[in-house]
Amino acid sequence: MLENKAYSEVYYVIQNLSDERIKKIPLKIVETIKNKMNMNYYLEIKDTDIKNMKLMEDAEKILSVIYTDYLASEEERRIILNKERIIEIKKELEKKEKYDTNIFKRKK
Repeated sequence: MLENKAYSEVYYVIQNLSDERIKKIPLKIVETIKNKMNMNYYLEIKDTDIKNMKLMEDAEKILSVIYTDYLASEEERRIILNKERIIEIKKELEKKEKYDTNIFKRKK
């Protein structure tokens, strides 16, 4: 389960986007994030540039999904999804090598 502090960080980032970008994110998504956030969590801002902020891993994951689904251009979305597929294929190959259960394979 994701921490409600992560939702607070996500909400902060969304609120600092341009109005044009915020409008691209469905209101229901923004409301869900707001309802799940920790209202008592204070996000310390050391740098006004959001790109340089250190966010919780869960917050980064949520923002990544929001970016891919709602903010990225079609070309960016295609590139992101292709990279994700490549990563998944690599993980599956690693699992297959690690847990090879072919009992009929000849040992040399």
